[in-house]
Amino acid sequence: MKVKLAPPARYHDGDGLALLVRSVESAFWMFRYMRDGRSREAGLGRARVRNAVPLSVARENGAAPCS
Repeated sequence: MKVKLAPPARYHDGDGLALLVRSVESAFWMFRYMRDGRSREAGLGRARVRNAVPLSVARENGAAPCS
């Protein structure tokens, strides 16, 4: 599904990466991971703006909060 067309929901891409779509104008890449036995989320950038973070970059940066 294309990011521009996705209706509001949370779309999981695997390995903790998800696209959080809040509205037609608002979408964010999120990464969910575990630290000290607790679930955490890290924002990886916006997905529906001029300088949006592409999926490939979101995947690369997804492991960074775990280290």
